[in-house]
Amino acid sequence: LTGPMRFHLAEFYFQSGDFSNARDLYAEVSVENLNNKEVSAFKFHQGYCFFLDKKYAKARPLFDAVRQLKNQPFHAEANYYFGIIAFHEAQYGEALAAFRVVEDDPYYRNWVPYHIAVIYYMQGERQKAFDYAEQQLKKADLAYEPELQQLVGHGYYVQGQFDKALPYLENYIRKQSNPS
Repeated sequence: LTGPMRFHLAEFYFQSGDFSNARDLYAEVSVENLNNKEVSAFKFHQGYCFFLDKKYAKARPLFDAVRQLKNQPFHAEANYYFGIIAFHEAQYGEALAAFRVVEDDPYYRNWVPYHIAVIYYMQGERQKAFDYAEQQLKKADLAYEPELQQLVGHGYYVQGQFDKALPYLENYIRKQSNPS
């Protein structure tokens, strides 16, 4: 198979959810005969296959390359997954920068607020973390909503504002015991 044919077959496997075969074919692809959009797809999809295999050291540079290309496909996705890897590596500055890019993205805006709040907290900006989390809780359909409730409740608790802490902590406990 030629490079472009390998790429297109790998893309077929990727789109079919057969990430193992896609990963194996991506390893044989040369980008020299691919256009910019194909290179972007190739790097993001190969990175995603590595991400699924928990090979973060191999996924990270691929996501990083794609996230630098602002007008190419997978820009938002690459920023999100790069941010996740950086977050788990405690590279909070890099993670925050990547999450900020997708903070208003229609899909990722529900996923990144938790990570951004935790980053502020881990960087010692506790009040900023609490304020940010409380503001984000006004949005609907947040991922990690219980964790954000806990963070805000904790913020009020450590400030001695127990009456404000209680509803957040109760919501956290209720969501943990009865996830929806």
